Amino acid sequence: MLLPAITALLLPVLVVPLTATTVLPVLGLAVWMAVAPGGLRAESVARIDPATGIVDERAFWSDALDSDHPVTARDFIQGRSLVRRSVAAVARVDEPAVLLVDHGRAYDYWRPHTARDGVGHVTVPFPNLGAMSAAHPVGVRVVDPVGLANPLAAHSTPELGGRIGHDKDLPVAWLIADEVRPPGPGPAAPIRHAREALACPRIQEMLDSVRAPLSPQRFWRNLVGAPERTALRFSRIPEVAAEQCASRP
Repeated sequence: MLLPAITALLLPVLVVPLTATTVLPVLGLAVWMAVAPGGLRAESVARIDPATGIVDERAFWSDALDSDHPVTARDFIQGRSLVRRSVAAVARVDEPAVLLVDHGRAYDYWRPHTARDGVGHVTVPFPNLGAMSAAHPVGVRVVDPVGLANPLAAHSTPELGGRIGHDKDLPVAWLIADEVRPPGPGPAAPIRHAREALACPRIQEMLDSVRAPLSPQRFWRNLVGAPERTALRFSRIPEVAAEQCASRP
């Protein structure tokens, strides 16, 4: 994501003439470019470091998918059973729905749940956003519980001690409350609390900022309300979030 900014910063350097003054830094950079890829890079392992939570993502996915170069949607569809089964499950759905994993005794599979009024798409939740998105058409909405492309998860509080970058693990009750036609599957209490929290004006305003039609008025409200909206945080636990909303609408 920083490539455009880095390129912009380097553009003036790219037009500096090669002189006696600039030749030394250029030679130093050339030596560094030769040494860094081989001698300075971290060991390529597929295991997550328990102390830091850091992992070589390429090695991890190569190992997980049994492929030296997992770069296409086909690699992930073939290598991950839940991704593969989701493709067939989406193809069978003929109305707006939310697909949730049903943990069976033999293997996990996707079960569709009818979407509430106002939701006009099929939603598939999955933590590996890129893999699942590549497996489906653009009309299928893929959401992740860790907040990379999910505004609800992005504004929730992180899980204490969770792995960095994966610590906003939003419970599925939020997705059910947000998109599934009531009453929804699973325990009733967390879903009820999540619906109460979703009715909070601050959370509704945040969702409208990314879901409402982009009219001139909506654009202006998004612009001037950005600092307050960016600072919005609510508990990932539905019951606590509902209590927060009741105390501070």
